[in-house]
Amino acid sequence: MNIGDKISDIIGDSEVDDESLPDDPTVLVIEDEEGLADLYTVWLEDGNNVKTAYSGKEGLEMITEDVDVVLLDRRMPEMSGDEVLEEMRSRGYDCQVAMVTAVDPGVDIVEMPFDHYITKPLERDDVQEAIEKLLERSSLDENTQKRQTVRLKKAILQDESIEGQIEDSDEFAKLDRQLEKLERNETSNEDIDDFFG
Repeated sequence: MNIGDKISDIIGDSEVDDESLPDDPTVLVIEDEEGLADLYTVWLEDGNNVKTAYSGKEGLEMITEDVDVVLLDRRMPEMSGDEVLEEMRSRGYDCQVAMVTAVDPGVDIVEMPFDHYITKPLERDDVQEAIEKLLERSSLDENTQKRQTVRLKKAILQDESIEGQIEDSDEFAKLDRQLEKLERNETSNEDIDDFFG
């Protein structure tokens, strides 16, 4: 199973009520390569309201509360995707974010507040599936979303690990602790629901 399949399994592992999904989702594409940005836009136009920004700064100017998903290039001149993501979160935007990059991920992703991580080159199906999964994910409760994000980061790092080097790192251990805590919270919530149910 490749990393794309692992990620799809993690993000798509919960039952989603189709009625809770947005009718006309808004997707913001932020990509400095104009041809690529336009291609992503064409791929996503069917069933989505797509906005396209050709720089990080322009993306920050275009983001609004109605944006459901951001497809964000990680490596851009002047303002990187990492910086755009940090600024979006500091402004309080909690939309789903898929980081898109040609660079293999490292332990720096542990602290990054993204929801999905996609490695270029991409095909139409990769982009459409990522947006679909993130729209489904947005309807889940916060604890479930956080658990999926931690599992996703672990899967990405395990896939990139060279003979266990990443798995032995402090950052990977931090992900294990976060996941353990989130799973304890889920068990506690289920116990409460059973008691009051």
